[in-house]
Amino acid sequence: MPALTVFVAYAPTSSYDEDEVEAFYMDLEKFFREDHTFFKVIVGDFNAKIGPRRTSEERHIRTQLEWNEQGERLSEFIMTTQTIHGKTILVGLIVTGVDQ
Repeated sequence: MPALTVFVAYAPTSSYDEDEVEAFYMDLEKFFREDHTFFKVIVGDFNAKIGPRRTSEERHIRTQLEWNEQGERLSEFIMTTQTIHGKTILVGLIVTGVDQ
């Protein structure tokens, strides 16, 4: 049976220096890449607003209202690690009637 790793993260807010935010995402990416389990789930509060898609590479993004700087950085992380934004999945589950 494939293994599962769950990463729980809380990203710095916009009041933190850009260097601290970058260090957070570098550490998260390092842990993500060094973990060799089959399934990986990253949950937490990323203090991010991710707005509508702007390019075809942003396949992980659902249409929302606006972006913020944390949303930009989270989007970069998602594209770099080739992961999926969780709200994308939750929207699909709600539409199909699966209870949260």
